[in-house]
Amino acid sequence: KVEQLGWEGYAPATPTPAPEFSVVYKNFEQCIDLYWIELTVVNTGALTWESYQLYTENTSLNTHDTTDEYRFADCEACGCEYVDEALTPGETGTVLSGLFLHHPPHGESFYAELMLCTQDGLGGKCLTHVLTFTVP
Repeated sequence: KVEQLGWEGYAPATPTPAPEFSVVYKNFEQCIDLYWIELTVVNTGALTWESYQLYTENTSLNTHDTTDEYRFADCEACGCEYVDEALTPGETGTVLSGLFLHHPPHGESFYAELMLCTQDGLGGKCLTHVLTFTVP
Protein backbone atom coordinates (compact mmCIF):
# COMPACT_ATOMS: atom_id res chain seq x y z
CA LYS A 1 0.00 0.00 0.00
CA VAL A 2 1.39 3.42 -1.04
CA GLU A 3 0.57 6.35 1.15
CA GLN A 4 0.51 9.92 -0.18
CA LEU A 5 1.93 12.59 2.04
CA GLY A 6 0.17 15.93 2.16
CA TRP A 7 2.30 19.03 1.60
CA GLU A 8 0.14 21.75 3.06
CA GLY A 9 1.43 25.21 2.33
CA TYR A 10 3.95 23.91 -0.20
CA ALA A 11 4.29 26.01 -3.35
CA PRO A 12 6.40 24.87 -6.27
CA ALA A 13 9.55 26.91 -6.82
CA THR A 14 9.17 29.74 -9.29
CA PRO A 15 11.85 29.60 -11.97
CA THR A 16 14.27 32.52 -11.97
CA PRO A 17 13.91 34.65 -15.12
CA ALA A 18 16.83 33.87 -17.40
CA PRO A 19 18.71 36.37 -19.55
CA GLU A 20 19.32 35.38 -23.19
CA PHE A 21 19.82 36.97 -26.59
CA SER A 22 20.71 36.18 -30.19
CA VAL A 23 23.11 38.22 -32.33
CA VAL A 24 23.91 38.34 -36.07
CA TYR A 25 25.98 40.56 -38.37
CA LYS A 26 23.83 43.35 -39.83
CA ASN A 27 25.98 45.73 -41.84
CA PHE A 28 28.87 48.13 -41.81
CA GLU A 29 28.38 51.90 -41.91
CA GLN A 30 30.55 54.85 -42.92
CA CYS A 31 31.05 58.38 -41.60
CA ILE A 32 33.49 60.35 -43.78
CA ASP A 33 36.52 57.98 -43.90
CA LEU A 34 35.66 55.89 -40.81
CA TYR A 35 33.73 52.62 -40.77
CA TRP A 36 32.08 50.56 -38.04
CA ILE A 37 30.32 47.22 -37.71
CA GLU A 38 26.62 46.90 -36.78
CA LEU A 39 25.16 43.77 -35.18
CA THR A 40 21.46 42.98 -34.73
CA VAL A 41 20.52 41.76 -31.25
CA VAL A 42 17.22 40.14 -30.25
CA ASN A 43 16.37 39.87 -26.55
CA THR A 44 15.10 36.27 -26.39
CA GLY A 45 15.18 36.10 -22.58
CA ALA A 46 13.05 37.33 -19.72
CA LEU A 47 15.23 40.22 -18.49
CA THR A 48 15.84 43.69 -19.91
CA TRP A 49 19.31 44.52 -21.27
CA GLU A 50 20.62 47.97 -20.24
CA SER A 51 24.25 48.10 -21.45
CA TYR A 52 26.79 46.26 -23.57
CA GLN A 53 30.45 45.77 -24.31
CA LEU A 54 31.49 44.79 -27.83
CA TYR A 55 34.97 43.52 -28.66
CA THR A 56 35.45 43.42 -32.44
CA GLU A 57 38.54 42.05 -34.17
CA ASN A 58 39.27 42.25 -37.87
CA THR A 59 41.05 38.90 -38.15
CA SER A 60 42.05 39.63 -41.74
CA LEU A 61 44.14 42.65 -40.69
CA ASN A 62 44.73 41.91 -36.99
CA THR A 63 43.10 45.14 -35.76
CA HIS A 64 40.58 45.38 -32.93
CA ASP A 65 38.33 47.64 -30.88
CA THR A 66 36.38 47.48 -27.62
CA THR A 67 33.27 49.62 -27.10
CA ASP A 68 31.16 50.04 -23.94
CA GLU A 69 27.70 51.53 -24.38
CA TYR A 70 24.52 52.09 -22.37
CA ARG A 71 22.15 52.46 -25.32
CA PHE A 72 21.17 50.60 -28.46
CA ALA A 73 21.36 52.81 -31.56
CA ASP A 74 20.82 52.27 -35.27
CA CYS A 75 23.11 54.71 -37.03
CA GLU A 76 23.52 55.57 -40.68
CA ALA A 77 26.27 57.77 -42.10
CA CYS A 78 27.18 60.27 -39.36
CA GLY A 79 23.94 60.25 -37.35
CA CYS A 80 21.72 57.90 -35.37
CA GLU A 81 18.11 57.32 -36.42
CA TYR A 82 16.96 56.36 -32.91
CA VAL A 83 18.41 55.53 -29.55
CA ASP A 84 16.93 52.83 -27.32
CA GLU A 85 17.97 53.03 -23.67
CA ALA A 86 17.12 49.37 -23.00
CA LEU A 87 16.28 46.18 -24.85
CA THR A 88 13.15 44.67 -23.30
CA PRO A 89 12.17 40.99 -23.71
CA GLY A 90 11.28 40.29 -27.34
CA GLU A 91 12.73 43.58 -28.59
CA THR A 92 15.30 43.90 -31.40
CA GLY A 93 18.12 46.45 -31.33
CA THR A 94 21.46 47.32 -32.89
CA VAL A 95 24.91 47.40 -31.28
CA LEU A 96 27.83 49.26 -32.82
CA SER A 97 31.55 48.74 -32.82
CA GLY A 98 33.88 51.70 -32.47
CA LEU A 99 35.15 53.60 -35.50
CA PHE A 100 38.24 51.48 -35.99
CA LEU A 101 38.19 50.83 -39.73
CA HIS A 102 39.49 53.25 -42.36
CA HIS A 103 38.29 51.39 -45.46
CA PRO A 104 35.23 49.38 -46.56
CA PRO A 105 35.76 45.89 -45.04
CA HIS A 106 34.33 43.87 -47.97
CA GLY A 107 35.60 40.28 -47.88
CA GLU A 108 37.30 40.66 -44.49
CA SER A 109 36.70 38.30 -41.57
CA PHE A 110 35.72 39.36 -38.07
CA TYR A 111 35.53 37.88 -34.58
CA ALA A 112 33.18 39.57 -32.10
CA GLU A 113 32.40 39.09 -28.41
CA LEU A 114 29.20 40.79 -27.30
CA MET A 115 28.44 41.05 -23.58
CA LEU A 116 25.01 42.38 -22.61
CA CYS A 117 24.22 43.40 -19.02
CA THR A 118 20.98 43.99 -17.14
CA GLN A 119 22.14 47.29 -15.58
CA ASP A 120 23.84 50.42 -16.90
CA GLY A 121 27.63 50.52 -16.70
CA LEU A 122 27.97 46.76 -17.39
CA GLY A 123 26.36 45.91 -14.05
CA GLY A 124 23.86 43.30 -12.93
CA LYS A 125 23.68 39.97 -14.73
CA CYS A 126 25.82 39.78 -17.87
CA LEU A 127 25.90 37.26 -20.70
CA THR A 128 28.44 36.96 -23.55
CA HIS A 129 28.02 35.50 -27.03
CA VAL A 130 30.75 35.03 -29.65
CA LEU A 131 30.18 35.63 -33.34
CA THR A 132 32.38 35.18 -36.41
CA PHE A 133 31.47 36.54 -39.83
CA THR A 134 32.84 37.73 -43.15
CA VAL A 135 31.59 41.02 -44.58
CA PRO A 136 30.05 40.40 -48.02
